[in-house]
Amino acid sequence: MGGTYQVRHHSQLIADLVEQGKLVLDPKANGVGKLTFHDPCYLGRWNGEYEAPRAVLDRLGGERIELGRTREHAFCCGAGGGRMWMDEKTGTRVNHDRTDEILATGATTVATACPYCTVMIKDAVDDRDAGERVQVKNLSELVAKAMVRTSAPLETAPS
Repeated sequence: MGGTYQVRHHSQLIADLVEQGKLVLDPKANGVGKLTFHDPCYLGRWNGEYEAPRAVLDRLGGERIELGRTREHAFCCGAGGGRMWMDEKTGTRVNHDRTDEILATGATTVATACPYCTVMIKDAVDDRDAGERVQVKNLSELVAKAMVRTSAPLETAPS
């Protein structure tokens, strides 16, 4: 069709808007406390993006704690390969393994940037009866809650 498009992940767009001062965040709005980030497979290992979500999280306040398996060596949430829809009978579910790592950090908030990861980790947190100790949020949810203002109108596509 002759178009040339730049495809970006929402964490990259948000990081750029924050860096340019077009999106202002209140670091006290979320009360994230100790925060950890689960690297989504497609954002990280497939597309090599590790810094944009962390840059945004660092603007949200709190203390960011890295997981043991992170970035290039991050551990899957369990949704990949269709495991989200499987009822595993043998061994430990992948999302339970990952959530155990998250809970071991003592973080009060775990953020991710993938809707599948959010569901898988939330399910495992609930299975571990840890919902009162740690909240599971998508990066965009934390940003939406912390938004103070935009300093200039954001560009939108023509309708």
